[in-house]
Amino acid sequence: DASSIQTMVLGHEVVEIIPNQDSVVIVAQKQGESQQIFDCKYLIACDGANSFIRKRLGIELQGVQSMQSLLNVHFSCQGLHKLLTPRPAMLYFTFNERMVAVFVSHDVRKDEWVCQIPFFPPYQTTQDFDHSTLQDILKCLLFGKGEHFRREAAGLQIAIHSVNAWTMHAQVAASYSNSNDNIFLVGDAAHRFPPAGGFGLNTGIQDAHNIAWKLAAVYHQQAES
Repeated sequence: DASSIQTMVLGHEVVEIIPNQDSVVIVAQKQGESQQIFDCKYLIACDGANSFIRKRLGIELQGVQSMQSLLNVHFSCQGLHKLLTPRPAMLYFTFNERMVAVFVSHDVRKDEWVCQIPFFPPYQTTQDFDHSTLQDILKCLLFGKGEHFRREAAGLQIAIHSVNAWTMHAQVAASYSNSNDNIFLVGDAAHRFPPAGGFGLNTGIQDAHNIAWKLAAVYHQQAES
């Protein structure tokens, strides 16, 4: 229960782990502060797709790497949702002769969106997509739908908030635990899936549930470790 929680630290990065036979030593540090050392019986590593802990343990990933590179363009466009009201959705897939992309509706009330735009290293880099270029791409994707739509959308303004690049993989860790069975990988640290279907989030939740009840059973001496 909550009363058994000994220490909770926020904003810290794990900079080293030392696995022992019966415990794990964790070295964590907050920017600008001294390191802290924690000694624990088990470590659950949910530190993301580029997991430091997975790499530190030398656990390889199996599967297809670098399937696709994409830009996430976070933007607002007041009035866009109203134009799309006849066909309401959370995801819009856009195809035309110049571009293919996916629009994700993040906040209908604020007309906030994320557009996922594919790009192709080494032939393209993020430097090829400045805000002016991205404005042109978004207008092509959004307003190249026909004369009526272009006329209705003529007064809409696109405000780009941020741009981030990411790479899609389809990989699973060769092992979900270390040789001592006291460090376990969870979520994206254990598997890097394409985002379609919400597989990453759903399997991550299941990972956490799966390891939680098993460790609880061991802790309460209802099962062997």
